[in-house]
Amino acid sequence: MIQDKMGNQLFRQGDKMYLNLISEPRYRRIGDFVKEEEHVIIMRRNPTRHLLRVANAYGFCYEFLKTARKIKVIRLLIVGTKDFYHILISDLLKHGDFLFFKQQGFEKQIFLTLEQLEKYGIKN
Repeated sequence: MIQDKMGNQLFRQGDKMYLNLISEPRYRRIGDFVKEEEHVIIMRRNPTRHLLRVANAYGFCYEFLKTARKIKVIRLLIVGTKDFYHILISDLLKHGDFLFFKQQGFEKQIFLTLEQLEKYGIKN
């Protein structure tokens, strides 16, 4: 578990990664680790809840990406589709943008637009 200055926490429980924001009554599930591939985490995004429509982009917890040592790849699944994306964390950190939200602690997010995501897509 790691904690930021405001008391927010990132922690792993079994094969799942969670974010506990002190401003929210419940944990946010960030992703699921893949047992067979230690360097991969699966993240799911529901377009109705997670797509930032103003920027046409999905956000990712910057602090988690920055501090992940073993995790090298995000497998991003978009709920309601059969498509998924295979993104290197180094690419996400290099090409992503910080947008309108809080810019400190675990609430800081880095965003990739749908256009940027397309080059990482694997169509089924």
